[in-house]
Amino acid sequence: MSAGSIHTLGLRSGGTVVSTGNNADGQCSVSGWESIQAGP
Repeated sequence: MSAGSIHTLGLRSGGTVVSTGNNADGQCSVSGWESIQAGP
């Protein structure tokens, strides 16, 4: 998970990413992300 003062990203167990918050600079635009995996 990544969290800033105005946005949050989360990795779901199925490998998809969800986001919420202020998207003024595109920081919550995750629709094109593919093959995301959790690290160790």
